[in-house]
Amino acid sequence: MLSSHATRALTVTAILGIGSAAVADAGALTPRAPLPKRTAEQLVLPISGTGRLIVKFMDQVRARVTPDGGLYSLTSSDLDPVQGIATHFGVELYPAIGKSEERLAALQARAAAHSGKAQPDLAGMMIVEGARNQEELEALARALNELPSVEFVEFEKQHQTVTPSSLPQVDPFDQRTTGPLVDATNAELKLNQSVVAKLQVPARLPKGEVTVQVPIDGHAVEMKLVEHSILGPDFQFIEVQPDGSHVKRDASIIQTFRGVLPAHPDVAVAGAFLEDGLYASVAWPDGSRHWIQPLAGRVAGAEATDHAIYQSSDVAPIEGTCGTADHSPDVVPAEFFEDMPLPIGGFCGGVNLHYAEIALDLDHLWVEKAGSVAKAGQLAAAVINVINLQYEASLEISHVMTAIIARPTEASDPYTTIFAGDLLTEFANEWEANFTGVQRDITHLFTGRELFESTIGIARLFGVCNAFATGANYGLAQRFSAFACQTDLSAHELGHNWGAFHCDCFDETDPTNRFTMNPFITCANQFSMGTIASIELFRDYLGAFVGCIDCDPAPPAGCGVAGTGACNVANGTPYCKDSLCCGTVCAVEAFCCDVTWDAMCATMAADLCEVSDEHCLAAHNGLGCAFPAVDVNPADGIPDCYADVIAADPACEDGLWDEGCAVLAWLQFSCFTDGFEDTPDLTGFQAYNTATPTENFSLLTNAFLGEAFGGEGFDLQGVTDLGDELVALGVGTENLARGKSINIATIEDSAYVQAPLAHEDLTNLTIEDGQRLWMNPLMGPDHGTAVLGIIGANENSFGMTGIAPEADLWFFPSFSLNEGGRLLGAMTSAYEEFGPGDVVNYSIGFGTGCIGGDCPGTVGFLTLDLAVWTLVRLGSDLGVTSVMSAGNEGCSLDDVDEAGGDSGGIIVSASDPGFPYCRRNFSNHTADVAGIIPHVSQWGVMVPTTGFTGELFGPEDPTRQYTLSFNGTSASSPMIAGLVARLQGLAKQLYGIPLAPEQIRDTSAGFLQCLQLRTDPTFLGSDDGLECAGDDGGMMPPGEPNYIGIIPSGPDWAANMLTSSFFDGSPLVEDIIVVRGTQVFGNKFSVKSSDSARLGVTAQFTPRDFQPSAPTGGGGVPFVPQIQDLRYLATGNITDLIAIGKSDADGIVNTMIAQSEYQWPTVFTLVFVEGYDWRTQRWSFIDLISDPGQAVATLPDGDLLFQHTAADSHRFVRVTDGKILLRFWTLGFPSTGALGGDTPDSNYRMRMDFLNLFVSEDPGASLP
Repeated sequence: MLSSHATRALTVTAILGIGSAAVADAGALTPRAPLPKRTAEQLVLPISGTGRLIVKFMDQVRARVTPDGGLYSLTSSDLDPVQGIATHFGVELYPAIGKSEERLAALQARAAAHSGKAQPDLAGMMIVEGARNQEELEALARALNELPSVEFVEFEKQHQTVTPSSLPQVDPFDQRTTGPLVDATNAELKLNQSVVAKLQVPARLPKGEVTVQVPIDGHAVEMKLVEHSILGPDFQFIEVQPDGSHVKRDASIIQTFRGVLPAHPDVAVAGAFLEDGLYASVAWPDGSRHWIQPLAGRVAGAEATDHAIYQSSDVAPIEGTCGTADHSPDVVPAEFFEDMPLPIGGFCGGVNLHYAEIALDLDHLWVEKAGSVAKAGQLAAAVINVINLQYEASLEISHVMTAIIARPTEASDPYTTIFAGDLLTEFANEWEANFTGVQRDITHLFTGRELFESTIGIARLFGVCNAFATGANYGLAQRFSAFACQTDLSAHELGHNWGAFHCDCFDETDPTNRFTMNPFITCANQFSMGTIASIELFRDYLGAFVGCIDCDPAPPAGCGVAGTGACNVANGTPYCKDSLCCGTVCAVEAFCCDVTWDAMCATMAADLCEVSDEHCLAAHNGLGCAFPAVDVNPADGIPDCYADVIAADPACEDGLWDEGCAVLAWLQFSCFTDGFEDTPDLTGFQAYNTATPTENFSLLTNAFLGEAFGGEGFDLQGVTDLGDELVALGVGTENLARGKSINIATIEDSAYVQAPLAHEDLTNLTIEDGQRLWMNPLMGPDHGTAVLGIIGANENSFGMTGIAPEADLWFFPSFSLNEGGRLLGAMTSAYEEFGPGDVVNYSIGFGTGCIGGDCPGTVGFLTLDLAVWTLVRLGSDLGVTSVMSAGNEGCSLDDVDEAGGDSGGIIVSASDPGFPYCRRNFSNHTADVAGIIPHVSQWGVMVPTTGFTGELFGPEDPTRQYTLSFNGTSASSPMIAGLVARLQGLAKQLYGIPLAPEQIRDTSAGFLQCLQLRTDPTFLGSDDGLECAGDDGGMMPPGEPNYIGIIPSGPDWAANMLTSSFFDGSPLVEDIIVVRGTQVFGNKFSVKSSDSARLGVTAQFTPRDFQPSAPTGGGGVPFVPQIQDLRYLATGNITDLIAIGKSDADGIVNTMIAQSEYQWPTVFTLVFVEGYDWRTQRWSFIDLISDPGQAVATLPDGDLLFQHTAADSHRFVRVTDGKILLRFWTLGFPSTGALGGDTPDSNYRMRMDFLNLFVSEDPGASLP
C-alpha cells in the first residue's frame, strides 16, 4: 500500500495456519460448532420420509456400533440413555455411511488439512431403523433429540429429481373438500368424503415416462408412470356392427400404465390415461389404497382437469351382492379337494407370474355410459390393469387381454335380460356360438345394465380354462361410478372363476379388515388369506394338470396386431401394423411375416400399398410419410413424427401429405431427425453453448413456447478463446478453459452409463468403483443421462458435446444394486475422489409436498437437510464446489436458510432460454431483492441433451436417444456445474491453483433479476420485473415479481473471475519458494489474500547440518542463491519457505514490521521469522513466536495474529532493485519432549494464508 505521507515503513504481514495432519493434533484446527437441533415441533415425518432416522452424535462422543448392533463410545461417553431409548422403541442403529472408519477418518483429515477447520465425526452418523409407525417414529426422534450426546436428528428422506413434468403445472391444485362440486362428486361416486383437485395430465395418449403431480393427504406427490401393456400378441379390438359384422378398431389406443411414487418406492401405481383424464389406483404397503378418477362429463360443474381423489375407506356402504352360489359345481372332482402333488412355491416357481388369457365383452349400455367405443375399451383395460396389480401382489397371477368386443348399439347387443343368472347364460351362449376363434382362459362381460334385485355380478366357479366343464369360464360385472368399486367387483367375479368362494370378511369398524370376496361389495381391492390359499390351489392345479397357465407371456405375432411396427419402415418385428398392407406384402414375400419386416419389406409396402416413403418435413404426392422413422412406442406401429402430425390433423392420415401436414411436422419434436442409421451431429440444437441463437433452436422456441426466445447461451467459444489468449501471453503451458485437469461428477439414482446400456455419447465417464447400477426406467436413468450429457457429452462427430468436454466426467450412484439407497455414501465417495477445483452436481432434491404459494422452510433443495449439509460443507472445505438445483416448487426462499449456514455450494434456479430472461414459473425464487438464494440461474426449459425418449433422435435403444426438452432446475444446475469446471480450469491456468468454492460462486452472484438484457455488463436486473409477469404461464405465485440469481455468460463470468480482487491484497509479494517440507496444496497466490485458501506445507524431518541448495531457475522457479546460506538450530520436523518481495519505496527504508497469523497446534511449535541482510549477506533474526499468548488478535476463522518489529529495516532491502527476502520456518516439538519432533506422530502442517509487504521510508536518511 502506497502511503501519501513523506515517511514510509516496511511492513510484512504473513497469515499462517499450522495444524496437525493427525487426529491427535485436532486442537490446531478451528473448532467445529455443533449444528442446531430441530425443535420438537419441527420433528414431523415429511412427505418424502423413508421411515428411518439419521442421528449424528457429538464429535467428542465418537459413537460407534459393533457388528452385532451394540452401541459404544470411543471416548467412554455415557450412551446408556441412547441404548435405553433404542430398546424401548425396538429399533437398531447402524452406520449411515457404509465405509470403514479408516476411510472416513482419512477424508476428514484431508478436509481439515486443506481448510484448517475441524471436521465432523462421520463415523458417528447413524441410521435408526425399525419404528413401527409414524407416531412412534416421531416420538423416537424427539426422545433422541433431547439427549446431550446427540448433535442432531433428521428424518431420512427419499430424494427426487427436480425436473418438472413437461406439462404445465397448475398451481395450486385448487383442492376442495367441501362445496357443491364435492357434494355432487360424493353423490355420483357414492363416497362419504373425497378431495376434488385439478390435475394436469396428457391430452393425448402419452409415450414413454409420464410424471404427474397429485395431492395425497394434503401433500403434492410426484407419480412416475411408464407404459405397461397387458395386451396379448394377437390382441384384437372389435366393434360389432348392427348387422352382426365385425370391424377392427385401432388396438394401439388400448394403453395402460404402471409406476411408483419416487418418494415412496414401495408404493405401486396402476392406471390409464383416457380422454377425460387419469384413472389410477395407488396401492400402499399396508393394503390401503388411494383412487384417482376424472369428473368431467360425469359430475355437473366439473371442469376438464377436475379429478376425485379418495381412499377405499371413503366409499359409502353399497347395496349389492354377488349372485354366485356358495357351493362347488358338481363337475369339480372330489379328489381336487384332497391332497395333490402340487409344485412347491407355485407352478411358476415363485420366479415368474402365472399368465392367463382373458377376453372382454362390453355391452351397449357400458359403451353408451362410457361415451364412445374407444373410451369403453380403454376403461375396461384400465380395470383389468388395476385388477392385475392386486392379483400379481397376492397371487402371482396376471391377466393378458386377447380381445375386446364392443357393442355400441342395441342392435349389435344380443343380451336382453337383467337377471344375472340368465344374462350369464346368454353371454356364454353368444361366445360359444360366435367367438370360438378368440383364444381365452377367462371371458368377462362388462355390463351397463342395472341387474335385478341388487345383484351386481355373477361368475362360474372353477371356470378358468374350462378345467372341469366346457363353457365354465364366464363371469360378468355391473358398471359402477366409483373406479375403486368397479375394479373390486370384477376382481371378485374373476376370483370365483379362479376357484374362490365367498368369505365372511367384512369388519364394519375396521376399513383395513375388509376383503374383495365378501358376498356384498366392499371396494376393498384386497384378498383375505383364505381366498389366497383357495386360488393358489386351483392356479397350481391348472398349471400342473391342465396345462393352460403360462409362466411367460407370448411374443407378438400377426398382421395388424399390437407390438408390430409401421409398414413403411424396417420395424424390427415380423408383420406390420396395417393388416391389409401386411397381408398384401406377405403374400408376395413370406419372409416379412415369418422372420422380420426389413427394409425390403418396407420398400414393397411403399410400392404395393401406396404408402409414402417421403420425409415428413416436406410436402409430397403420397399418403403419409416415413422419415424420421423413430418409434419409441412400438406397440402402435407408427413412427412418432407421423403419429404426432396425424394426431394434430387427422386429415393428414387419409389425404396427400401437403404443405399443411409438412408445416405441422415442423412443429413436432419427433420430426427433427432424418432416419439416420448413424447418429447425426446434434450440436446445432445446443444453443446454450453459443453466444447467439442457433437456427434450429430459434425454430423450436417459436413453435413450442409461442415466444421469440432468443436462445443466447454461455458463449463457450469465448471462454476457450480467453484461455488461448493467456497461453499466447505465456500464462500457463496449455489451455485449461475447456475443463481439462478438473474432475466433475453428478450424483443421481441411475443413468444409462454402464454396459450393456452405456450411452454412446458418454463413453468418457468413470463410474464409482464397485457399484452396479439399476437402470430400470422407474429409477429415472434418463434423468441422470440427460444431466451427464449437459456437463460432459463426448466431443465427437455425432450427438451432443458437453459444456466441459475436457473435464474428467464421473458418476456416483445414489442407488445401487449392491447397497440400495446410498445418497450419503455416494456423496462421501465423490469427496474421497475429488479435491480442490473439482465439481459435484446435484440435480436432485427432497420432495416436500409444496407446489407454489407461501411455503417457507418446506422447499426441497438438498442442503436444507442437516446430514446432507454436513457432507456438502465437508466437500467445500476440501475445495470441491457443489452445485445444487434450487427446486421446482415455485416457492420463495426469502425465509429459508441452509441447515447449517453457508454450505459453500451454488444453488441454481431456472430461467427462460435466452432473452427475455424471465424466471420459469416453477422455479424457486426470492421475492426480496436483497435475498441470497438462489445464487444464479440458467435455462430451465428446452435443454437439448442425451437421453429420454428421443424426440430429437431416438431409436428404441436408450443408449442412442437424445432429447430437446429436458427441463426444470435439474437442467439448469448441470449447465452451471459445467461452466464452473471450465472456469476452475482457467483459474488453474492463470493462478496455478483453483478458486475456493465460495470465491467461484461469488464472482457470479450478487445481482438479482427478473428481466434483463445480456448486453447489460453489470448483470443488473430490470426494476420493472412485471415485464415478464405474463410469460410462461405467469409468475408462481402470482403478484409482485419474484427474483432469481443472474444468468451468467461464460466470458463475462470468466472475466469477472480473472479480474476479481482475490489475490491483489499483497501487491509487493512476487513469489514463494518452499525450501523444506512437502507442499501439499496452494502456491504463491494462496498467500496473496486472507481468504482461508492457504498454502499448506507438511513438515519434513531435517538434520541440523542439512544445507539446502538454491533453485537453479527455469520453469518459473526464481534463482535465489541466498538459500544456500540457510541454517537450522536443531534436528527435527521442519517447514521452511522463502517469500520474495520488492519494495516500492523511493528512498531508504527505516522501519519494517512483520505480522504473522497461525492456527496454533497442540504440538508445541516455534516459528522463526528471518530476513536476508544484504549488508552482511547472511540471514538475520527478526522474531520468534513460542507462545500463542503473544498474539495481538484472534481473527474470525480462529487464526492468531502476531506482530514483529525488525531493527535497522533498511538492511533487508537491496539498494539496487528493492528486493526483499523473508524466511518463515518452523520447528515442532512432540509430546515426548524430543527436540524437533523426530517421530512420525509428531508431524504437523504449516498453513500460510496471507503475506503482505509495506514500506516506510525516511526521505532525509542515508545509508550508514
